Amino acid sequence: MDLNQPFDLAATAQSMGVPSERIENPSRIAPALTQALDHPGPTLLDIIIDGTV
Repeated sequence: MDLNQPFDLAATAQSMGVPSERIENPSRIAPALTQALDHPGPTLLDIIIDGTV
């Protein structure tokens, strides 16, 4: 989604008890996805695709 005011979705999810990670480095995507799929229940991966925002 495109938001005018970016906010930390991972922090919001964690505050509700959902495991999450904010990913700014593309090399971290595969390990985070593997970890998320190994975890039972929901997991949020907040992947930053444009760091200029």
